[in-house]
Amino acid sequence: MLIFGIQQLNLPYIGVARKGQVDVPLGARGQTVQLESIDFADRFAIHADDPRAAVMLLDQGMMQWLLDCDRVSFQVSGPLVSAMVKRRGQNSTQPTELELLLQFHDGFAAHVPQLVRSEFPAPAGFAEAASQAMHMFPNLTGA
Repeated sequence: MLIFGIQQLNLPYIGVARKGQVDVPLGARGQTVQLESIDFADRFAIHADDPRAAVMLLDQGMMQWLLDCDRVSFQVSGPLVSAMVKRRGQNSTQPTELELLLQFHDGFAAHVPQLVRSEFPAPAGFAEAASQAMHMFPNLTGA
């Protein structure tokens, strides 16, 4: 798992879980979101507190990029993104989990649509938004 922040965002909760890869569904909260892309819907389960935000985030470019991000699932809340990859067997010749997570980290912000940045800007204090978002990880905040 890798957790990182995107300074200019303050998104409501969105969980995008790769089907068959994440044992515990990310979408433990929010509504199920269906997108028009059959290929994407066959591979991912999407849950969001605000379905409109999920549809805005998952535009055609983001969906294609996520399809190419082998085995990565993620959730976002406020400015924080947590990405996870299900572990493969020790003898696998495919990229390691850490390599996949770092590739996801390096590309996520670049694939966030401009419309999302303008519709869900970070509040005046990034620290406040980060503090709000940390509540999605109760074990980190003690909440």
